[in-house]
Amino acid sequence: MSKKSTSAKSATNASVASKLAQVLARLDAIEKAIAMTAHQSGTTKSAQQAVLLEKLERLTIKRHAVLMAAMGRVSYAEIAKIMNCSETTVKLLLRGALDVLGIKDRNVLIVSWPQAFNFIQDAEYERLYGLSKRWWLTPNATLLSVLQAKKGAKNQYTK
Repeated sequence: MSKKSTSAKSATNASVASKLAQVLARLDAIEKAIAMTAHQSGTTKSAQQAVLLEKLERLTIKRHAVLMAAMGRVSYAEIAKIMNCSETTVKLLLRGALDVLGIKDRNVLIVSWPQAFNFIQDAEYERLYGLSKRWWLTPNATLLSVLQAKKGAKNQYTK
């Protein structure tokens, strides 16, 4: 293989990768637009619910816990105390959940989204995601052990 052929191949691969990234970004934008339109118009409830369920599957149990507690208007400090972590960690977990769901901020979540979760029964939510919608009111030991578990940090500042 000549140098010219190899460089042409890598240029083609880079071009294909770039185009694929653009397509994926457009698909994500379209998905968000459909979800927001369905949420605002209320016309295609089943489509909106399917999109929401798919997005909820992407969340970790800690993000689910913080999301549900935030929707229940529990403060960052209270969530942090229950989960035995810092408020910053709670905020990061919530930001991650909101990003996955395509929600701008906590205020939009509290005002506009609680009814969007009503189609999922509490027992079904617990079966699917491992915790109830109001988990902080009656936390059990098993759930708390999962929510309070910490990863060991390995960086230049810890040993």
